[in-house]
Amino acid sequence: MLQSEVGPNALPLESLDRYNRLINEMLYIYNGATICAYQQPFLCNLRYIPDLKEIMSKSRDWDELQHTWVEYHRKAGREMRDGYEQLVDVMNEVAHVN
Repeated sequence: MLQSEVGPNALPLESLDRYNRLINEMLYIYNGATICAYQQPFLCNLRYIPDLKEIMSKSRDWDELQHTWVEYHRKAGREMRDGYEQLVDVMNEVAHVN
């Protein structure tokens, strides 16, 4: 039997809605998390795009890179943890229906 839908689209509507909601929530957190600059602790509005992306691609200062990586993942990761765990459950459901 051929399946007309693959991936998350094969989920029942309620689960697909949950999947889309989780993805959107995680993207909002991922793109909205802000950190403080490495040597300017009162400049705390650095966002992933364009600030952190620029720092990670151009800086050669190990301490600045480490600060940026650790702080961003501490901030965004903590907020995304619950959503990520729920997304894993939904993706396991996707694997079963495909």
